[in-house]
Amino acid sequence: MKRKPIQDIELVDNLMEGLPPLISCKQAQGLLNISRASIYRLVDRGDLDKVSFNMASTNPKKKSGKPTMRITNTSIRKLLIQWLTKE
Repeated sequence: MKRKPIQDIELVDNLMEGLPPLISCKQAQGLLNISRASIYRLVDRGDLDKVSFNMASTNPKKKSGKPTMRITNTSIRKLLIQWLTKE
């Protein structure tokens, strides 16, 4: 028996409850139960929204490293609902 869309949305809301607005790649992997490479593919396709920022050092002699990437909570929620309600 297929669940109703309202039940799917409630399920996703319960899963996402209490999570911060920006989710690490590792957290997104756990929520979506997919690989890191799949997370990056979904970001590249535009299915997940990312925010990138540098954790720059205040020391001018130190070079800043690679940007840190986070996935928006809302894009994960939207994707989960899309997957669950897809026929």
